[in-house]
Amino acid sequence: MEAAKCLRETGRFEEALRNFTEAYQKHLKDLNRPHLGFSAIFPLFFASLRSGRDVSATSCGRAQLVRCEDHITDAFACCRSLLESLASDFGTQIPQCPSDSGAKQKFVHELCAQAGICLDMVRLGRVYRKKRRMLMERVTGSNLLDSMSNAPSTPASSHLEATPRTPATPAAGSAEYQKLMSSGFLRAGSLLRSVQVEMDELHEEAQRYAADLKQGKVAEGKEALHGVAQDGTIDQELLQTFGSFLDLQLLPLYVRDVPLEYVGETLLHYCGISLDEEDEIKARQVLGCPPRQKTQKKHLGKQISDTSMPATPSSQGSAMEPSLMQIVQASGQERKLRDQMSNSVVEKRRFGLLAHPDLKIPRDVATPALAHKRKDALDAPSTPERKKKRLAAATVGPTPRVSRALLMSPELATPEPCLADDSPVRWRFAESVPVEPTAAETEVTACWSALRDAPW
Repeated sequence: MEAAKCLRETGRFEEALRNFTEAYQKHLKDLNRPHLGFSAIFPLFFASLRSGRDVSATSCGRAQLVRCEDHITDAFACCRSLLESLASDFGTQIPQCPSDSGAKQKFVHELCAQAGICLDMVRLGRVYRKKRRMLMERVTGSNLLDSMSNAPSTPASSHLEATPRTPATPAAGSAEYQKLMSSGFLRAGSLLRSVQVEMDELHEEAQRYAADLKQGKVAEGKEALHGVAQDGTIDQELLQTFGSFLDLQLLPLYVRDVPLEYVGETLLHYCGISLDEEDEIKARQVLGCPPRQKTQKKHLGKQISDTSMPATPSSQGSAMEPSLMQIVQASGQERKLRDQMSNSVVEKRRFGLLAHPDLKIPRDVATPALAHKRKDALDAPSTPERKKKRLAAATVGPTPRVSRALLMSPELATPEPCLADDSPVRWRFAESVPVEPTAAETEVTACWSALRDAPW
């Protein structure tokens, strides 16, 4: 709050930066505070940057950055410079966690606070983009640049050399803060990935330490953990699992400023944890805020509410819950084909729902050939002969068209000429002629008497 007072006065940005840094260092040394306790006060600090408003009487949204008309012009630039000054110089390589329990608790506390600073920069960029949209809706074209360039200077702007100025074009400012948001997500994701395993291990050590306290088996030289009482009870805000940290601290603190889809993608990529709508509902319940109202989709065509639709017995009966016996009987029966069609016009009308009206198609469209004949008949003048033909056609049915072969008699049919050559398939009659044996053929018989003199 002292830093906010300094920013509202002329030439005291360096003093505000010093007070802001001292408050952050005090938060890091106090291990009895929640990990994101410093980021939880940031919405109140942002709300206090309003001209002509007492800091003690400042009210803000619950865990939400609220942009007001009487905010100082450089509120976003000052907050960004202050947050960037608190970002540690870890670089891409985050140091390894020490093995000692006390040092591990300090390490987890510092990394969680750093992740909160990065997410504060993300939601600061989101609020800045909302402000730019409001300006572009009010002013268009060159008037937007004039209104942003001719904005009144703030008391802190005269000594704020490192603060990013208002860009020359709206596109440049949008790209600048888009880069700020992406870098904040990347930084926060890497920090949360480094602290995920360490926080779970610290929670297990706290449970073992609490069990030793209850049994009186604590070693004399062992350092006590912050958040564990002498009777063995554990403070769940200080020593908790990584999942509880997300549900009770991180998500409730940023659910109103940062879309859950962006936070979910970051946690899924770096920590392997997916989020859904139930997590958002639970976070808002922890925060004490009502659930977010879903935007209704715009439908093309006529919209009719359920209250304006006339109630029918079928629609009232469908709203009643079926009994268990009806469910069992329905499961054993074979469903009709039209019941399986979700877009069936018949089923929609049977339950009293909206359905597309029937199209009245002329008969001429369905039978264009008949329509052409009827048109020619109507155009021709009516004569007595045509009237007689129409009357005969109406009284006597049309003559069926049959094959000509059915109307011809067999006598009138011309016989086919016989072929002179015999068919190769036809059998021919031949007289049997005796076959005489040739002279070369002789009868040969075996002599079995020669076997009597054989040696075997």
